[in-house]
Amino acid sequence: MSEQAAWDGAHVRAWLERQSVKARRDQDVATRHGRDREDEFDQALAREYVCRRSCNDAATHAQDGFLAHLKGLLAQGEHHITGAHDDRRIQRQVRACLQSLVKKAKTNSGFDSFARF
Repeated sequence: MSEQAAWDGAHVRAWLERQSVKARRDQDVATRHGRDREDEFDQALAREYVCRRSCNDAATHAQDGFLAHLKGLLAQGEHHITGAHDDRRIQRQVRACLQSLVKKAKTNSGFDSFARF
């Protein structure tokens, strides 16, 4: 059995910041393609929103605190995000991003790869 790596809040913050930058780039690409890519735009907007809301010292300092922060965002229910093309779709995307981050935070894995959310 392999031992789980220690929680590194600074690394998680760096991962979240990189994902936020990637999400903004994805939004720009989707905007250039117009109406055909509205779903991709909303998905990238949701990723940026989640990363921005989660990327701070207080939230990422400890693994338990980060999980509590993410679960609090999930419990919040509705998230008000300007610029979305479809409100229902953006809410669904935010929940999916939060659930994905909860899984990563529980296992403390997946923050090594900057390539994927």
